[in-house]
Amino acid sequence: MLFGSVETKVERPDPAVPSIKIDEEVFNKIMHWINKSDYEVSGLGKIKFIDGNFRVTSAILLEQENTSAHIEIKPQTICKAMFLLKDAPGHLNWWWHSHVNMGVFWSGTDTGTIAEIGKCGWVLATVLNKKREMKSVYYQKGSEKTPRVFMNDLPTNVDIKIDETKKAEWDKEYEAKV
Repeated sequence: MLFGSVETKVERPDPAVPSIKIDEEVFNKIMHWINKSDYEVSGLGKIKFIDGNFRVTSAILLEQENTSAHIEIKPQTICKAMFLLKDAPGHLNWWWHSHVNMGVFWSGTDTGTIAEIGKCGWVLATVLNKKREMKSVYYQKGSEKTPRVFMNDLPTNVDIKIDETKKAEWDKEYEAKV
């Protein structure tokens, strides 16, 4: 257990466990930044909670100083991100960062950051790498009456949208050739 919390590891699809869908454009933008850097990069994003699942709808890259295993972000940078995303729909409760070429896991620094961001309620966090691997967690601060929650390994997918006119073209080509 992390943070003296309740940890749930999701090993199979469970309708009671929320999943995370990252909009394709948001994912592509983040992967572009990750692939561009030899160091960890980090940002925030907005999410919506729809039908019991999380949907990531926007992301922003934060001003930061980076090393291969550490990111330094100043508090005023968070305030700037809040201002820049103020008109985007959803809640600014998503923290994403990269592990460059390492695996996706929660380091001690990561879990500390998650607890710090989530101390005002809750946070959804995703760690990604250049291999396009992802790992996500839901963290909720505890109270005197409720335990902290660290729901690890949430199913995380990119929501790929295909233009219906393209699908019709592809169907026509399939019918003609197969």
